[in-house]
This record gives sequence, structure tokens and C-alpha cells, in this order.
Amino acid sequence: MSKRYRKEEEKSKTSSSPIHEAWISAALISPDYRDTIFSAMGTFGPALFASQTARYVYNSYAADATCSPMDLLERPDAPQDLERFLLQALDILHSWESTNKDKRSLSQIVDYLAGLARKRLILEAVEKDFTPVQLSEVIANLPTTAPAEKVSFTDLLTSRYRELVDSIGLPQDNVLQTTWSSLNRIMQGGFRDGELIVIAARPGMGKTALALCIALSLSFQRGVDFYSMEMGSKEILDRCLSILLDIPNSEILQPTDRLRKYQRAVEQFTSIMDLRLEDRGSLTLNEMLYRSKGRVPVIDYLQLVPGLDRGDDYESRQLQVTAMSKACKEYARVNQTPVIVLSQLNREVEKRKDKRPLPSDLRESGAVEQDADKILFIYRDAVYNGEDEDKQRPHEAELIVSKQRNGPTGTVRLTFEPMYGRFYED
Repeated sequence: MSKRYRKEEEKSKTSSSPIHEAWISAALISPDYRDTIFSAMGTFGPALFASQTARYVYNSYAADATCSPMDLLERPDAPQDLERFLLQALDILHSWESTNKDKRSLSQIVDYLAGLARKRLILEAVEKDFTPVQLSEVIANLPTTAPAEKVSFTDLLTSRYRELVDSIGLPQDNVLQTTWSSLNRIMQGGFRDGELIVIAARPGMGKTALALCIALSLSFQRGVDFYSMEMGSKEILDRCLSILLDIPNSEILQPTDRLRKYQRAVEQFTSIMDLRLEDRGSLTLNEMLYRSKGRVPVIDYLQLVPGLDRGDDYESRQLQVTAMSKACKEYARVNQTPVIVLSQLNREVEKRKDKRPLPSDLRESGAVEQDADKILFIYRDAVYNGEDEDKQRPHEAELIVSKQRNGPTGTVRLTFEPMYGRFYED
């Protein structure tokens, strides 16, 4: 007997019960017990059963409650062992009916199968080498036999209205503000929990500078993790010093005694900030998200992330980016935190007379546009017209809110200071 066969056999013994599955399948055939079974199953559906034949019976009656056992046998997709399975199932049900007709015992059998099914689903995730993040999501989203909570729409609406009224004048813990009041206004307060925010631009526009400005401002409100796929930690730290302390980048690249005067300011800032840097470009997306539980991940940038998991297998990079985009949105939703992702734009924007970006310019995947709750584009006219004349002079910048799922779109005017690598509001 092969190791694989023994492993499958052992798993089958510990996470399934053919007799109880046949019993419940027979009860589904009977109109007298069918409603009891459906009600007891909660959110399980066909996942309750390990047997494909039992799943076939369930799916058939879930789709058409009027079908007969003969209808099941005559369908072209019927399992080969269906006739033997039905005879055994009906025999088990008949024996039960002759001794005990308490419908509550059927619910107890469903509960027993549900426990086995949950174990089976977890084992399957482990065997597929799911990451800790994926495994925790599988466990959190396991089906349940608990009855659905019946709350009327009227009660829900009234409760939400009262919640909003009670929050008038109070700080919004689920909203994180940037340092730019005009951007906060157009975003109706700032970045909200559960949102996927995409910041995109062509090379040289200042994506990383903008992301760092945002990460630094958020770090005074909540823990932030900045993942750099392109720059090392020292370069990121140098930029942070310039942004926070008004230190020209020339003084950092060529240190002088003038740097000594900033020591107290550095100590004051670091005592009230909560920002972590990670410059290992080899981290997968799920590894980043696992490290950022309870914090705000800022990823610079999506197209440089090696993949969702180590060794993931996608037919194309586009499909891989699609999977990563959806994972970011799901992480934001489940963990109730903003997720900020930087993205490159394709070269199509360079071919247009007006080079301001559009959502269709997002590189490698339309899923990024679809999954994002907010899309912010950076456009600086000086990049195309005249920045080379004086690279250290401040330049006008447009921060284009191109998509906002629950709010308006529009353009915020900022100024970019190359010598400090930051954006500020006049």
C-alpha cells in the first residue's frame, strides 16, 4: 500500500463518517425530514459531506425539492455507485424510523458531520501549504450550523442611524487623516478602515515620496508597516529625515556638523511614531500581510512583489497581480484597516497629449482598478516640461482622486519639494 493511499485512508477515517452521510442523504430524500436537515445545516451546503455521492444527493434536492430517487438515478451526471448508496441510505433511515422518530436526533447527526467537515477543510488547507494568513482566514470563515441571526432591515437601519447620531463630534477611530486638509476633505475625512487605496504614477512622479509622507502622518495615529521593494532601509530612512526635519537631501548625502542640531527633534518624533520599515524584496504578499496584522501595510510597489506565496503557479503575471490585488482588498476588509498599495502605470499614458493618468493606465491588471476603493494618481507637469532646468525648485503637483467608491472624485493641488523629497500644501 502506497504512503499516499495510506494517508488518504487515514484522513478519511478521522474526518468523515460514511454511515452518517448516508443517513442524512436518505433524510433529504424524504419530504418529512428535508426541511429539518436544510435548517440544521446552517451555512454548510455540500461541504458538509466528504462523499461525492452524498454531495450529489444534496445538490439535487437543493436545486429541485420535487425530484424523486428515480430522477437522481436517471441523470447523466449520476455517480456510478449512486444506486448502491441510495439503497444503503434508505435502509439506515428505515432502521432509525422503526426505533426513534425524534427529528432532533437528525440535527445532532448534522452537528457531528459538521465537526468532521470543519476538520477536513482545515486539513485540506494544511496539505495545500497555505500560509498562516490564509490558514487563519480559512478557520475564521469555516461554515457553521448556527442559525442565521434574524434581524429585520428596519432594526438594522435604525441602529445604524443611532450609531451615527451618537458619534457626532467624536473622533472617528476608523478614519486616518493625512497632513493635507484638502485631500482629507475630498476623501471625507481620510483613509477608512477596510479600504484598499492605490497610489499610481509614471516613474519619476514621486510615488515613494508621497507614500512616505502618508506613512509618516499615519504613524502618529496607528501602527504602519512600510514595505520597500525597490529601495534599501538606509535610503528610506534618509528620506524620512528630510521629510520630518527639513533637512535638505544634500546635507544627508554629504553629512556636516549641521546635522547635530536635529538630535532632539529626532528623539521627539521617534517617541510618538509607530513605523516599521522592511526592505527585503523577497517577501511574498502573504508574508507581508501576516507581519502586518493589526497595522497599516504600505507596499511600494505591487508590480515588484514576487508573488502571493512562494512557489505560486499562475499562467501569467497578470493573473498573479490579480490574485495579489484581491488578497489586499480581502485583508483590508477582514482586518478593518486601510491597505495602501503603490502601482506602476503602463506606457500608454506617454502617447497621449494630456498625460494625466486614467484608471485604465494601471499596469498589468484591471483587477487593481476594480478592487481599489480609492485610486490616487500623481501628476507633475514639470516632469515633462522643464524640471531639468532646476531639479531642486518646488514644482506644482496634482493629486488626482480618480476613484472613490463612496465619495467624490477631483484634483488636489500640492507642491513637490525635490530637495526634501516631500509634498506639501500651500
